[in-house]
Order: sequence, then C-alpha cells, then structure tokens
Amino acid sequence: DCVSCHMPPVVRPAAEGMPSRQGRRHLFHGGHEPERVKESLRVDYRLEDDDLIVSLTNVGAAHYLPTGTPDRHLTLELKLLGQRGEVLKEKVHTMKRYILWRPFIVDLRDTRLPYSQPREFRIPLARSGPAAPAAIDVTVRYHLLDEARRKKIGYQNTEPIAYPLYHERIPL
Repeated sequence: DCVSCHMPPVVRPAAEGMPSRQGRRHLFHGGHEPERVKESLRVDYRLEDDDLIVSLTNVGAAHYLPTGTPDRHLTLELKLLGQRGEVLKEKVHTMKRYILWRPFIVDLRDTRLPYSQPREFRIPLARSGPAAPAAIDVTVRYHLLDEARRKKIGYQNTEPIAYPLYHERIPL
C-alpha cells in the first residue's frame, strides 16, 4: 500500500508524555527525492544486429512511474555520437500521462512505465561508413513539471524541475 513505501516507520510517542509506539513519519517520499526515484528504475541495454535496444523497467514503484500530478514525466534521451563526440543523431522518448484538462479531466493515453513491465526502445545503428557512430549517450530524466507549463502558470521554481535518473555513454 502507499503508506508502507512512502511513509517510513518510526518508534515514538504519539503525544508528549506518552509511551513510545510504532508509527509512521508523515513524509510521503516520492518524486522530489532523486535517490528514491532512482531505486525504482532499471535500465538495461544490448546490441542486437544493427540495433541498440534500451530497456526501461519500473522495479520499485508499485504504480506507474512516474505518478503524482499529470505534469510529471520521464524522458529517454538518446544521442548517437561521432568520433569527436559530436551529435550525429538525437531522439527523445517521453513517458507520460496525456490528459485533456478542460472542460473536465479526461485521460487520452498513458505511456508511463507500469510496474514490472519492461519497455524496449530500439535505436538503429549504421555500423560502418562516415555516419557510423562511435558511442551512444543514454540519459533518463525525471520531470516534475514540463518547462512550457512552468512558464504558462508562472511558476518560479527555486529547485530544478527535472533531474537525471540514469546516464551512460556506451562505446560502440
């Protein structure tokens, strides 16, 4: 249930002067804690013929990843890099809940990661010739709020609204 994951156990008195007892801290850990979110995501990759396959699996959240407000989303950023580190090709995959806000909230589609169901992303690679990449840069980023929406609502954040969960440069 939500409480067992988001509210850590604690032994303390329920009120001043009372005996200590088992309870929960009312912190509701979640998306604002990068280390907590990182524990929920597994990233695997493999080379198969002329493709790199990146697999994302929600391994720690017993609900969709991400969850919370519909603004939260994940991005998988893939960059094919040349011999000097230049970007040859770039692709961004977004995992989010797409909704219609007005006249009432309607779910249109949902591409977030369900618990324990790997999702694969296939990246074709030209393995020879002048366009052959030397490496691929893989970044998974957690977004608390979309930048366009932040501007629209005038939110003046003091903390970043997105942070990396995973980053690796894979030599080819």
